[in-house]
Amino acid sequence: MLLYPSYSEMEERQSRVWEYLCSNPKMYQQILHNQFVDEAFAFMSHLLLKHPQQAVSLLPHFRIILPEDIDAKDVASLLIKIFLHAIDLNKSDTRVDLERRRLSGSNVVEYQKIIPENPTKKLLFHILKDKQLEKTFAAPFWDAVLENKTMLLYDKEQEFSNRRFYLFLVDKLVNYLTNNKREKEMGECAEFLQSAEQLEGLIYFCNGYKVLKMGHELEFLLSTLKLNGVVGAPATEHTIDDSHKVSSFEKLQLWDRVIARSKKLKNVWAHGRVVVKEQEKGRTRVRVYFPFTMGMSELIIDSLDDIRFVREESSPKFVATKTLGSKEEETSAKMEDASPLEREE
Repeated sequence: MLLYPSYSEMEERQSRVWEYLCSNPKMYQQILHNQFVDEAFAFMSHLLLKHPQQAVSLLPHFRIILPEDIDAKDVASLLIKIFLHAIDLNKSDTRVDLERRRLSGSNVVEYQKIIPENPTKKLLFHILKDKQLEKTFAAPFWDAVLENKTMLLYDKEQEFSNRRFYLFLVDKLVNYLTNNKREKEMGECAEFLQSAEQLEGLIYFCNGYKVLKMGHELEFLLSTLKLNGVVGAPATEHTIDDSHKVSSFEKLQLWDRVIARSKKLKNVWAHGRVVVKEQEKGRTRVRVYFPFTMGMSELIIDSLDDIRFVREESSPKFVATKTLGSKEEETSAKMEDASPLEREE
């Protein structure tokens, strides 16, 4: 198997490799049309970190359209302008391969690989995954997102698997706001997603609220997620009867909507989201997200008798509540399942 060296390895071998790249951009043409396309974009993110002005001249060769009023001296602002323009809600252009990694005991879903086919989104993904580049890019980029929150919204008509790039952005934004203790902006973003009736993204705010000790907001958010059947709500008899048995854990996909039961839930069926599939002593089992008083927790489900598929709505029926910042009680209502299950038993 042919392996491409990393940017740091190439620069170590030839310290002026970027000059060669800028003068011979056609070397990317073949790479961008084969299985090494993602390595090429990861390489580009490193080039933007080390030699930003020179790297800008290569962007058109990655099929990234530059604005007419280009200012290569302010690379961060240029990239932000490109990314804001590229987030197109009507384009279902994300294919997904997700993994979950446990880092330092953290129970956070880690997006190992989400590959947007749109080249501009692909570059944004690699930039946000590069910790070094994110340090120099994150603050101005997320400030721009906070001014243009529609970047966080997906097209409701998309299949759930095509929404994940936008959920990735929400996840990264919540991490940024949490690390920088920006409680006000955290609350504003959560209210925005709630008003847009896109509740999947709100799951990420639970641990952020917990870290920032925003107890009231966390309590209200958990009740909103439960009320709308996203996670945590006890399953009705209708939902249980209408659910589908899981014949194999292999059929489950990350973030599938399920109902599950366990001793911790007093054996009551409740709505959850699949977080990870893992092997334990030769057996496959899954971890499922459920909200508890102190935030999101995971339960291990290792018996097929304790988990069932439920319908995944393309456009969930939203239950009206007060805003997340309000201390008034939410109005009660019932959520009905809206669309047929796509996978057969």
